[in-house]
Amino acid sequence: CVAWLKANQVQIIPVSEAILQEALRIKGLLGIEEDWHPKGVDENDLIIIATAKLRDIELVSNEEVQNDLPVQKRKYKIPAVCRMATVKIPQIDFLGYLKRTKTVF
Repeated sequence: CVAWLKANQVQIIPVSEAILQEALRIKGLLGIEEDWHPKGVDENDLIIIATAKLRDIELVSNEEVQNDLPVQKRKYKIPAVCRMATVKIPQIDFLGYLKRTKTVF
């Protein structure tokens, strides 16, 4: 799998000031104060979401989909945040991503 990822030019994207600013914007949309994240997105999740948003790329995450969204947005998980109208980025789970490539390991 690692060889396949390298062959498909998977890259590490460094965190930039723009990414941090976008993460802060999303954090504000969710009403998150300080580092609060019990069962919602955490700081790393926000950076990952912001990176996908600014790079206009699909986010791969195995976090569970919340069929019934919590009343408090700060309890949203990655898939729910990605679906927000103010974020709006495509998201897929890792197995779905691998199946789509039709790669056999």
